[in-house]
Amino acid sequence: MKNKVIAIAAATGALSSMLVMQLMGTSATAAGEPANKTAVSGSTIASMSAPVNDGATSEEVTLFTATMKTSAPTDLIFQVEAECSLITNVVDLKTDDDDNAPGDFTDTSHADGAVAQMQVWIEDENGNPVGVASGDDGRVVFCNRAFHQDITDLTQYNPDSGENEPSDANFDTYLETRSTHGFNWIRVNAGSGVHTYTVKALLEATATAQGYAQAIVGKRTLVIEPVKLAQRASI
Repeated sequence: MKNKVIAIAAATGALSSMLVMQLMGTSATAAGEPANKTAVSGSTIASMSAPVNDGATSEEVTLFTATMKTSAPTDLIFQVEAECSLITNVVDLKTDDDDNAPGDFTDTSHADGAVAQMQVWIEDENGNPVGVASGDDGRVVFCNRAFHQDITDLTQYNPDSGENEPSDANFDTYLETRSTHGFNWIRVNAGSGVHTYTVKALLEATATAQGYAQAIVGKRTLVIEPVKLAQRASI
C-alpha cells in the first residue's frame, strides 16, 4: 500500500511539472499577442508639409496605429488627447498708387484672412470610421481658428490742405496658440478577435492675399478600454 501511495505521489508530481511547463509555454507564446487593454503614446510632431500663403492646403497624417485582442464580443472606448498648435498671420497694406503722383492714393481696401484647423478620427482594420453618432464619419474638430482683417478708409490730416487724405498703412497681426484637446469615441459590440485601429488627423490651412496659416499636432496619447455598456446600448 505504501508503494502505491509513493507511485501516486510521483505521478502527481510529474503531472504538476507537466502543467507548469505547459503554463510557462503558453505564457511565452502569448507574450507577443495583443492585450485586452491597449495604451499607446507618441510625441513626434507631425506638421503641415509647408505653411500656406495665399492658397489652401491639407495633409492627412497618421497619429497612431494600435492592435488589441478581445476574447469575447465587447464594447470599446477610445480616448484620444493631442496638443494642437495653430498659426495665423495676416498682413494688410494700403499705399498710394505707383504712378508717383503725390497724394494719388488707391481707393481699394484690403481684406485678408487665414484659417487653420485640425480634424481627428479613428478607422478600424477595414478602413471603416468609428462614428460619434450612428452613420456619421466620426470626424471631430480638435482645434480651429478663422482670422479675418479688413482695412478701409484710412486717412491722415494734411495741414497744407486742411483736409483728411488717404494715408499709407501697414497692419501685421500674428497669432500662435498651443493647447491640448481630447475626445472619446465609443464602438458598441466590437466582436471578438484581433482588432487594429488607426487614429488619423487632417491638418488644413487656408490663406488669402497676404495671409499665412499652418496647423501642427504635437504630443498625443491614445487609450483603448474594453467596457460593458448597458444591454441594447446604441450610439
